[in-house]
Amino acid sequence: MSRMSSLAGFSSTACFMVLALMAAPIALDLDEGGLVLSKAQAQGKSDGKGGGNSGGNSGNSGNDNGGDGDEDDNGSENSGQGSANAGKGKSGKASANAGKGGANSGKGLGNNHGAIASALGSLNAAHASATALENAAPNSTVGLLASYKEAVEAAATLSTQADTLADTIAELEAQVTDTTGLQAAVDTAVAEADTAAASLADAEATADEFEQAAEDAAAAAAAAPEDPDLAQASLDAEAEAQAAAEVDTLSAEVDTANQAVTEAEASLSEAQTVESDLAAAQADLDQVEADLTEAAEVEAESLAAAANKEVTDDVVAAVNELLGIETETPTEGTTE
Repeated sequence: MSRMSSLAGFSSTACFMVLALMAAPIALDLDEGGLVLSKAQAQGKSDGKGGGNSGGNSGNSGNDNGGDGDEDDNGSENSGQGSANAGKGKSGKASANAGKGGANSGKGLGNNHGAIASALGSLNAAHASATALENAAPNSTVGLLASYKEAVEAAATLSTQADTLADTIAELEAQVTDTTGLQAAVDTAVAEADTAAASLADAEATADEFEQAAEDAAAAAAAAPEDPDLAQASLDAEAEAQAAAEVDTLSAEVDTANQAVTEAEASLSEAQTVESDLAAAQADLDQVEADLTEAAEVEAESLAAAANKEVTDDVVAAVNELLGIETETPTEGTTE
């Protein structure tokens, strides 16, 4: 009877232990040939798995500490290690990365919209629509940004015009000729043409005189055909008239002289046109540069007035992007 009672008691105890094992999260581990049941170690492993690679560290720490004490101490120590290592999981790394992100945010706005919005401050008004920009009050933040945009776009156009004018001026300067020398050439050509024309006129007058003399001699010889002297005089007069009438050479010289005058005057006119165009281009460039300076002042003043924070190159780039302004990549530095 006593034996049956012992068996019944052992059976009850075994059932209780089985139920306890089923209800409790435990881990089975072989430590120096012994079977160790440690809920703390199990929790350490569980926490380690939740923290990534820290789970492995938790399990190893629990195993290493197993030989230093009894089963209860081992479980307690491993539990502490598990809890400690659990704190070294992903959440710890995430905090570290967050810290790095915060540090890097100072190096550039990048795609961090929160950092961009914070850096822009009042310049977030650049999100305004085209209609809002067009109808905004001049002294409002949106109105100042509209003035800024207009000034930037005007400056870009003026800059292109300035480059074009500079190229034109360089080309014209290469064509500039000393008009003093050209004017002297014109004067010389005109004088030579006048001389040739006068010589031609004299020759033509002489030819007329000889022709008249020949006619008179011919009439006298006809009146006295028996007089040989009159007949000879008539022949000589006719020959002289024919010689005097050959003025083609002088006429050609006059034509050549007149052509020289035309060419000299054309060269002088072309040089004067170049000088005139050069002066006009330089005047245009001066005006464009003045307008460009004014646009740059409006640009700087409008943006500074609209801003309530430091205006860095990154901020300018962000504002330009929001306003639809195409600009070059900004260099490092701060726009005062």
